Amino acid sequence: PMARRLARPLRDNWPSQRDELDSAALLALVEAAGSFDPDRKVRFSTFARMRIQGALRDVLRRMALRGWRADAGHAPFVGSLES
Repeated sequence: PMARRLARPLRDNWPSQRDELDSAALLALVEAAGSFDPDRKVRFSTFARMRIQGALRDVLRRMALRGWRADAGHAPFVGSLES
């Protein structure tokens, strides 16, 4: 439930990406379970929440890059600040 709850606001804003967002959240939860170390004195829910939020940010980042590649005219300009 926690993974889907964290993905819900994003799914509401990008319904076409619902499956991708859910998959990323659930996969991050599974990966968190596999890499969790209770000796670090951190609650699993806190650890998993950070991993899930990071995975969801990665999905949003990929979506933004795909969108800019498809519409090069509106892509952000990245260049040197030198004159």
